[in-house]
Amino acid sequence: MNPEQTQIESAIAALESQRATLGDAVVEMATAPLRAKLAGMQQAAGLQHRQVTVLFADVVGSTAMAQGLEAEDAMAVLDEAMHRMADIVQAHQGRVLRFTGDGVKAAFGMDEAREDDAERAVRAGLAILAAGRVQAEAVQRLQGVADFAVRVGLHTGDVALGTGIEADNTAMGVAVNVAARMEQTAPPGAMRISHDTWSLVRGLFDVQAQPPLLAKGIEVPMLTYLVRAALDRSVATVERGLQGLSTPMVGRDAELQRLLWTVAQARQTRQLQAVTLIGDAGLGKSRLLRELTAAIQDCRVIALRSQPDSQLRPWGLLRSLLALQCGVADTDSAEVAKRKVVDGLSPWFAERGERQAQLIGQLSGLDFADSHTVKGLDPRSLRDQALMALRAYLQALAAQGGGLPVLVVEDLHWADDSSLDLLQHLLARAAELPLALVMTARPPLLTRRPDWVRPDAVDTADGPVALMTLSPLPADQSNELLKALLQRLSEVPPRLSELIVGRAEGNPYYMEELVRRLIDDGVIDASGLHWTVQLDRLDTLRLPTTLVGLLQARLDALPAADRQAARQASIVGHVFWDDALMALDAQAPQALPALQRAAFVKDRDSSDFEGTAERQFDHHLLHQVTYDTLLKAERKLGHGAAARWLQARTQGRGAEFLAMTGEHAEKAGETALAIDCFEQAGAEAQKRFANAAAVSWLRRALGLLGDAELSRRFSLLDRLEEIASIVGDRAVQASIHQEVAALLERHPDDARQAQLWFDMALLADLRSEVAAAEKLSWQALELAERCGAAKWAAMAAGNLAYRHFDRQDCAGANEHLEVALRWAGSIEA
Repeated sequence: MNPEQTQIESAIAALESQRATLGDAVVEMATAPLRAKLAGMQQAAGLQHRQVTVLFADVVGSTAMAQGLEAEDAMAVLDEAMHRMADIVQAHQGRVLRFTGDGVKAAFGMDEAREDDAERAVRAGLAILAAGRVQAEAVQRLQGVADFAVRVGLHTGDVALGTGIEADNTAMGVAVNVAARMEQTAPPGAMRISHDTWSLVRGLFDVQAQPPLLAKGIEVPMLTYLVRAALDRSVATVERGLQGLSTPMVGRDAELQRLLWTVAQARQTRQLQAVTLIGDAGLGKSRLLRELTAAIQDCRVIALRSQPDSQLRPWGLLRSLLALQCGVADTDSAEVAKRKVVDGLSPWFAERGERQAQLIGQLSGLDFADSHTVKGLDPRSLRDQALMALRAYLQALAAQGGGLPVLVVEDLHWADDSSLDLLQHLLARAAELPLALVMTARPPLLTRRPDWVRPDAVDTADGPVALMTLSPLPADQSNELLKALLQRLSEVPPRLSELIVGRAEGNPYYMEELVRRLIDDGVIDASGLHWTVQLDRLDTLRLPTTLVGLLQARLDALPAADRQAARQASIVGHVFWDDALMALDAQAPQALPALQRAAFVKDRDSSDFEGTAERQFDHHLLHQVTYDTLLKAERKLGHGAAARWLQARTQGRGAEFLAMTGEHAEKAGETALAIDCFEQAGAEAQKRFANAAAVSWLRRALGLLGDAELSRRFSLLDRLEEIASIVGDRAVQASIHQEVAALLERHPDDARQAQLWFDMALLADLRSEVAAAEKLSWQALELAERCGAAKWAAMAAGNLAYRHFDRQDCAGANEHLEVALRWAGSIEA
């Protein structure tokens, strides 16, 4: 942080400390421009919070190696190693943050989050190790050094980015330290990744689990893995679900029947039938396809998938098709790949098979330019002839036997435009093909291609099903799925169910990942056949890195202005209002139409405030991830503006918004306003017998007060004791008495002490502790009389009168009644 930022923060803190003296209005007027300037300086510096995958790589034992070489030679070896590492990181779209002397520190997802950040980081690590092996051979041959080796470590987590000694390349936080620990403990020539990184790439790499590892700053030993190799892209997919646990598909029977109907129609009519399944990430598209594939084993299923970087490579789906059908591997040379394509496709054509294969191969990106088949063809002719050849190939597949061809294409929202053109070409010009085409995509596909759905498509069972939309699971089906996920718990506690179902909001994948995070963190012990759960640790649930990466990528995909508007809206809350957003940023509401088109936010049916639209984020977790990217200064400034907007808009009807205003004021550092709001919210809730809410808000006010306003603190404790008495919670009453006693030890007050003893006497009465009740009443009376606390003297004497009457001691009862009446008469009205 630069000196000017430090000075501004100190000035704000100094003004805040004088709030009680200067008043809220003066402090707000003075601090508002300072907060705005601080937020602007941090934004200008590029400071941000985000989840990234951090990579460390270094040359093992570089110091020892240098001692055996001339300084110039040692420098040349290390310089070459670091340049190779940097080139590999950049080739995988990571950013090199720093050279460490014998290695590099890099981050993936720093500039823009992508769902495959962790995957690209791991692939970069493997490439660095491969380059290290090549260099080791050269170093041994040229320099005689036999133990040259490289090692790599990766971890995924939240970091603060973009300001500090390394300027825009600064990345700080526990996640950086953990990544460094991964690298430092990796064996020479190997790569160690953390469990958080592994959870993002599970199923894509061959890994070996390692014994638990201690890392600085982490309380419990960490699960880590050594990555051996990448699995072939044509068959590898990110694994989901809980390992070793089979769960049924819940709530998607109607959709599955429609997919099966599509396949049946293609088989019956011998014509192309197509369906596109649209839904947000995690709603169950892939699970539906697995169920479909299992149910149509008599068909020839060809499964393709687009990747997050697919738009960088034209005709990507065609290349994937060739890789799958012709056995082309990622590691094949160009010549081998071309030979496999020709050998694999040629037999399917009745004539000129080699020519047809070369046309398709050329369009996919293989270089057949020297072939007389391709020479002289302009791009349009190449495309048209290649697509005609592809249709003929699919026709031959269908005619050969082995079942109806079912082409399954996942994640079309990532597909390149050429691949989308290919599929639309089939839809428009290949009606005669006996083919079922089943595709999945997220909603952005329909933004990219508004004409994707055929105009004559009918979403019913008696017509061609062209488009099906997946919605979140309703509450009853969410609970059914949760029971399946937690089937090894003897009973699912309601609090656990409410937490997971509430946060997942009907998204099956979110539910699975939340359960997996609870298992990873030890909140759910899944080590045995029968699981157990520690309910007292549920509040510590962290958002899984898998979900942060997914939702952060969704945020980063927005244009800069829309992204900033979403971040400002997140300050107001999961639900927000256009006018409230304008109070934070006058330009932000202009981005709302675009955010709605992107399904980032959506309208609500009505608004709590007249004259302004009410909206909400598409999902609570999307709101949380968006909010988590904000800086502290941005948050404080925004929460202050939101609190003032709510104050102005709720005049005369503020009871229902008092707690919300208090939340914003507390987060803005406007403590006095927050205390007022929480205290009033508690009082209003108590009037409505909403005792749990009343206790919550009064506790919030009490927590913010400290010991500064003793009278107010005692008053809040009195309210809490009164509520506990009304609901009959004697244990809470006793604990509040202990709080009051501790406060009186620090700040003695005889009248308050007399009141406490009287309250304790009443509680003892309720517990039938007669002797204790009488003793406490005597203590209260004697102290109240000494300090002139008339009310508590009268109350204590009255209680003693009752105790004597209860023993049928009428004389003693009358004596104490006279004392009570005498003190009652001196109580000021």
